[in-house]
Amino acid sequence: MGLATIVAAACLLVIVASQGIVYNGLTCVSFGMGSTVKNDMKTKYKTMIGNLNKDTTLKAQQTRGTNFLNNNWKNLEGIFDQTTLTEYVGRLKTQLEARWRITTYLKNVLAKIKPKLAAAKFTEIKNLLWSKDKAEKNNMFFFYDDWKTEAIAAISNAAKKTEIQKIIDNQEATYTKLEDDKMQFFPGMGFSNCGLS
Repeated sequence: MGLATIVAAACLLVIVASQGIVYNGLTCVSFGMGSTVKNDMKTKYKTMIGNLNKDTTLKAQQTRGTNFLNNNWKNLEGIFDQTTLTEYVGRLKTQLEARWRITTYLKNVLAKIKPKLAAAKFTEIKNLLWSKDKAEKNNMFFFYDDWKTEAIAAISNAAKKTEIQKIIDNQEATYTKLEDDKMQFFPGMGFSNCGLS
């Protein structure tokens, strides 16, 4: 195996594994971030999220997140004792698992539609998806249906629209936790990005 093949495989692994977790989305609540958390802890948290996005397995992400909570819980918001720490760790692991399923699903959808579209159109639709994901702070509840509508609208050929819609519908049918995972990132009333800019 040549050096170029190894480098390409490593780059692909990072792209496939990256979860694109934004630090100021609902995940910040699971990490005990809030307006009363000191700035140095917020900086430490942002760095940890950057590293979390580099992890290549769900287990590595859950370990990193658990370690962050265990090592910093006294400086975080809403964690008062070992009991609440355990609750936060459980919620965080569940949320990371949901995000892992969401991004795996979205990457699978993209992989299925890629060979059906011209390269430029596929890139447009892919970039639209990830920009909406980031803009909506990983809240699939808000961005997913909009992305589907806009992606289908961006395709001019009627037969191709139908084909892509069918692919998406078929992929959705296999994602049994779709609605549950979307709700993991639904912020509810009063969410304010944990005081993170």
